[in-house]
Amino acid sequence: MKQLFLLLAFAFSFSIATAQNPSSDSLINNSNEEGDSSLLLMDEQPQQALLPERMMLTQRLIYGEKGVLRISNLIPLTLENREKEMKVRRGMLFTHQLVGYLTLASILGTATTGIFLYNGYPVKDLHEGFASATNAGYIAGACLAFLAPPPLVYRGKGKWDSIDFHKMFACMHLTGMITTNILSEFAGQGGAWKKAHGIAGGFTALTFTAAFVSIKF
Repeated sequence: MKQLFLLLAFAFSFSIATAQNPSSDSLINNSNEEGDSSLLLMDEQPQQALLPERMMLTQRLIYGEKGVLRISNLIPLTLENREKEMKVRRGMLFTHQLVGYLTLASILGTATTGIFLYNGYPVKDLHEGFASATNAGYIAGACLAFLAPPPLVYRGKGKWDSIDFHKMFACMHLTGMITTNILSEFAGQGGAWKKAHGIAGGFTALTFTAAFVSIKF
């Protein structure tokens, strides 16, 4: 599980890093901004307006004009299909948030049992169970976010809002998740490794919680 998590985490990190202007990508846009009224305005616009100019790498590979779904003709780039994709997007991002609730609970469980374990309580199995659930939930939530169809239009640069803070904290807790999983392999040796693993885990729990809370405001 840890090897799979690290592989996917690095892949998602690469996706973020290679996205064009990722700070303007809204993973969780207000559904009203992506509703049918926005699509109706496209009737008077050229076809390229069906897709935003800037997309994450994963979105471009799947949904771009030369993406897998387009060149295979499974889902041609049409107004009707983009309307359907907006419904899919809203569903995936809503599920992403629900998975976030469960992942947050497992992260807090992992952190709490980690503190007990650090202080000598025999809760290793429970701690590892929470950790496995955390990794599984984290991967599921990330997949839902990164594989969702792109929005109609990416937000331009301007004043930071909850989405920007959410993504900032997301980059931080992604780094924490990778670091925590790597250090977990050495935590059993005790000493500095154990302390570093605990610090990384605490950092991940705090930044994940911050990312979760930021989207609510």
